[in-house]
Amino acid sequence: MSQYPYIVELSSLAGLPDRTPAVAEIMKDYGFCIFRGLPNDGDTILAVAQRFGNIQRHIRDDARGVCGDAPADLSWQKYISEYRGVSTDEFLPHTDGSFVDGMLVEGTTAKRITPPRMLLVQVAQRAESGGDNMVSDGGGILEYLAREEPEIARALLRPGCITISRDDQMALQAAVFEPTQNGALKMRFRYDETVYAPSWACDALTRFKQLTLDPRFSTEVDADLGDIMVFDNWRVLHGRKSFSNAPGAKRKFRRVWISDDEAEVLLNLVARAHINRSQEVYLPYATIASPVPADQRVGYSCGIARTPALAAILS
Repeated sequence: MSQYPYIVELSSLAGLPDRTPAVAEIMKDYGFCIFRGLPNDGDTILAVAQRFGNIQRHIRDDARGVCGDAPADLSWQKYISEYRGVSTDEFLPHTDGSFVDGMLVEGTTAKRITPPRMLLVQVAQRAESGGDNMVSDGGGILEYLAREEPEIARALLRPGCITISRDDQMALQAAVFEPTQNGALKMRFRYDETVYAPSWACDALTRFKQLTLDPRFSTEVDADLGDIMVFDNWRVLHGRKSFSNAPGAKRKFRRVWISDDEAEVLLNLVARAHINRSQEVYLPYATIASPVPADQRVGYSCGIARTPALAAILS
């Protein structure tokens, strides 16, 4: 039995269906969990991901929707400096896909394309040194700010406080925290050269970054080889320290995104929904349906619940 309550010990995927209620409770308590003891391969992380929902693709994934093994699209490598995740540099706590903000027609339905609501990361190969992982409680930080620094909280809730531009993606005039379809809040944040902000929001974003590194809200996670970390991408941020690779052994993580199943559907006013050039950049972020029936998935609702302190700020 692990000393860490967010670790779920499993020797095979066969035991996962019976553990889904317990996993849901861990996610509610911490906003993340770690599966330990499963095989270290792409099929395994994919099977675990499908228990949480539909897969949201990524420009660096393979045909299954798994990043880290053999990407199907290599065009992004021409702009590799834009992809901090493949560098050895420190990556401050952030939400994955914070730069995604658009729309895409899939079949006859148009819907918003947003950052994934969840992500799974598997430690495929550890670094020689460094690369320690950390998780920061975005919901806890916002709750603290609502009580102690309400003007900072209001700035982070204001649309237009943050713009994120990375490669061919741009989230323009976004908010760090915005309402979800089910009444909670979801988070979009990173702090690096991809981020732009109006002068009135710069101090608030810097303060939020400081709090993501504050031990009151952050947890260092010592992930073992093969561990699968599951994050509520709307509630917690994840980051890593800089690292160095061993000769002939490069640090490698697999990653799978889980799509927003309640993403807003957009209706074409003359019933002629179609893909045009403005949508083509979002094709790598299309959805792959999970084969797991909805009633057999982990019953967990992503995002930050509206507490009394947050409700007062939002009113």
